[in-house]
Formats: sequence, structure tokens, C-alpha cells
Amino acid sequence: MFRKTLFGGLTLMLVACLIWLIIRGRQQEARLAAVPGEIVKTARSTSTRVVAPGDLEAVLSQPPAGSSLAPRSLGKVTLRNLGGQTYHNVMLTLSFVDAGGKALGAQNHLVRESIGPGQTFVAGEISADNAPSGTTRCDIRILYSELGSADRSTK
Repeated sequence: MFRKTLFGGLTLMLVACLIWLIIRGRQQEARLAAVPGEIVKTARSTSTRVVAPGDLEAVLSQPPAGSSLAPRSLGKVTLRNLGGQTYHNVMLTLSFVDAGGKALGAQNHLVRESIGPGQTFVAGEISADNAPSGTTRCDIRILYSELGSADRSTK
């Protein structure tokens, strides 16, 4: 008789545990079904950036030899597009060099205009106000540019 009571009690506890696990599993399934499995977001399209494009050339016209840089400009920046792509937002780096060839500093300059294939664009005068003292020469280099025209990238 003792065995029957013990076996019956253990069986009843097992059934109660199984029912509790089934109910809890269904509750978790209901919670997971309420959350979406995948969220899709669309990003706004941006321009493609080209690092140091080979077909875009920057030239800085130097002031006449012997002239003082302090009250004057460093010269005019001219951009030439020798390739078949349109470029805009051209980032230039101006490196300031002394008479011995030692680099004194650098300054970035952004040209926001679009330059079509085969076009030449004069970006204007670069001021010598931010040039370090002792600057005798200024070298120019293109860091990057964006492909396409500027009006298309804002849409």
C-alpha cells in the first residue's frame, strides 16, 4: 500500500510539472510571436567618395618669387578634371613648407563646386593668414572627392 501511495504521488507531481512546462512554453511562444523577426530600414543614398582620384588634378599658382606671403595670398587653386566622371566636394590639403623643405603645417580646404569631364575650375585665392611664419612654399594635394554632380546628391 505504501508503494502505491508513493508511486501515485510521484506520478501526480510529474503530471503537474509537465502541465506547468507546457503552459509556460506557450506563453513564451506568444511573446516571441508579438515581436517582429526582421526590421528593414532603408538608408538615404549618398555620394560615392573617391580617395585621391588620379584623373583630378589640383594646381596652386605660386605668388611671384621674392614677394612676402604675409599680406598676400598663397595663390589661386585651379582644378582640372582629366577623366570621364563628374566630381564635386573636392577636399584639398595645403602643406606649408619653409626654405629648407621642412613641413610647417597643413590646412584642409573644401571646394564645393561640380567639375565636369574635361573642365577646368578656378577655385579662387587661398589666404595666407593661416600660414605659419617662415612659409616660403605651399604644396597642394587632393585628399578625396565625391562622384556625380552636387545637385543629384541632395535628392
